[in-house]
Order: sequence, then C-alpha cells, then structure tokens
Amino acid sequence: MIDQTYYDIVANEIKTGKIDNGLWTRAYAEALGDEKKAKALYINYRVNQLNQIDTAPAVIEKEKQKTKPVKKRSLFFIYTVILIAIITGFTSIAYLFVGYPEAAFPLGLVAILSVVIAIDHFVSGQ
Repeated sequence: MIDQTYYDIVANEIKTGKIDNGLWTRAYAEALGDEKKAKALYINYRVNQLNQIDTAPAVIEKEKQKTKPVKKRSLFFIYTVILIAIITGFTSIAYLFVGYPEAAFPLGLVAILSVVIAIDHFVSGQ
C-alpha cells in the first residue's frame, strides 16, 4: 500500500525543482513530449520508487529469515547421515570379525550410501 507521505515528498521535490532527471526523462519520453502527461507519469514513477526503497530492506530481511532455518536443518541432516554411516560401518566390521558376513554386507552398503547422500546434500547446497 502506498502511503500519502510519498506523494507529499514528490510534490515537494517538484515544487523545489529537486527531481530525478533520469526518471523525468523517462516520463517525458513515454508521454511523447506532453508536459502534463509527463508530470503525471513522473509522480507515479517516483512514488513507486520511494515505496520500493522503503520496502526493499524489509523484503531482504524476510528472505534472510527464511533461509536461516534451512541451513541449520541442512547441517543437522548431514551430521546425522554421517553418524549413521559411522555406526553402520563399525557394526559391519564387527559382524565380519564375529563371523556373520551376510549381516556385514547390507550394513556396509548402508554406510556407503549414507556417505554418498551426505556428500550429495553438501554439494547441492540443500
């Protein structure tokens, strides 16, 4: 929602002659040289510009807040998968030593797949 304050600021800028020359040139060109239309376009463009300047920091901060929890969850996921890989890897080795190779093989695969998943997750940045 555009605040009345922006229109007051633009009115004061026009009254004092402190206008944005680039924006005025754009408005004048789009109005095909018609001064009244150019002034109306300039007011709309400048008000929208002021509104964007005010809302930009809020939008950026909101986007930053969205990404922060994702990064924490991502690290938690990677650490969890690596822990699973370590546990299953050691368990697989233990089964080999006690004479159960049929149990060691699937656990070894789980360990290898866990490492692959962790590396993929880390590389893709998810």
